[in-house]
Amino acid sequence: MDKGGATEIQPFGVLVRRRIHAAHRDLTRIPNAIEAFTSYWKPESSPTTDGHSAHPQSSPGTSSGNESPSLKKNAIRKESGSLCDTVVTTVDGQQFDTRELDGDRGMSMVADWSLPIFEIAEKHRDTVLSRLTYTVFKQADLFRIFKLSPIKFFNFFHALERGYWDIPYHNRVHAADVLHGCYYLTCHPVRPLIGPTTSPDSLLPPPLTPAAPISSSMSTLELMALYTAAAMHDYDHPGRTNAFLVAAEDKKAILYNDRSVLENHHAAESWRLLQLTENNFIETLDPAETKRFRYLVLEYILATDLKQHFEIIMMFNEKSSEMELLNESDRLLMAKMIIKMADINSPTKPYGLHRQWTDRICQEFYEQASEKTNRCTYTSISTKL
Repeated sequence: MDKGGATEIQPFGVLVRRRIHAAHRDLTRIPNAIEAFTSYWKPESSPTTDGHSAHPQSSPGTSSGNESPSLKKNAIRKESGSLCDTVVTTVDGQQFDTRELDGDRGMSMVADWSLPIFEIAEKHRDTVLSRLTYTVFKQADLFRIFKLSPIKFFNFFHALERGYWDIPYHNRVHAADVLHGCYYLTCHPVRPLIGPTTSPDSLLPPPLTPAAPISSSMSTLELMALYTAAAMHDYDHPGRTNAFLVAAEDKKAILYNDRSVLENHHAAESWRLLQLTENNFIETLDPAETKRFRYLVLEYILATDLKQHFEIIMMFNEKSSEMELLNESDRLLMAKMIIKMADINSPTKPYGLHRQWTDRICQEFYEQASEKTNRCTYTSISTKL
């Protein structure tokens, strides 16, 4: 209370920190965590009339600067895109029945934060990532909007999941889990908190606008890039950290000059896979869209390097009170935060899921420690000889 007896108005940053801390008291309440993460939007940051919305009837964006994406020239080209109910056979002989996928009970839970990812992976061990990616793209209407080829789509994402190692944590199941996290965080409705409509000295609480998903402020091109990056983000991961590879003078560390070694490797190799003719599911994009798509995918993947964690968090904290989602750079920052949160989401999941992920990452760390010990022992013996 102040001297006059009126309620003290807390600085915006204090309110944000308190809301985040409150959410952290019960990490299983993920809707609260999401509201803490996304509640301070300004109403003008959610365009709905300029073609920028990512709802099914919207079009993808390739805007620059502060302009919202305007894609009327592409609306006719992509208007009739659809995914036929058919059996798709990939180049390696794997079959995907889209009618079966559309009726899959496990995939029908994609809108649930507690998606039983390990049960799905046990049932579809070799195709969990491609199946979940199909479901997410179908839910977001990306096949229709971009006229994506089902054959090339499944060729790419099945080849991608086959490139994930069979290791405890950084495998295709983790990639599918991160993709699911990105989908949930972009499509789960949140209630944006807007500022006072009268005097900044008003003691009245800010009014609430109707709940809306973050996807309503992103272009469909940005959404497709985010979902694709989530699926790609740990491709060909060896189960060792960047620090380990740098210390071991691994060829990847040498190639990328010890900087974001794994993240650069994941991005480069998965993009190389996408460039194969039979895998190029984004071939319907025009050159400007393709360039923008690639830029976004690379930015999202590189943001998962934990060495950049505090820098990105600091940038987000500085912008949180004035986030303008009409601004391209602010949307990029928001998307980076989404993929980062999805990448380390297990503490917010039910205990059973969290425990499995914790056991798996610990197992990888133990294996890395064992290899490091063996390397040191070998080096010591070699030196003595």
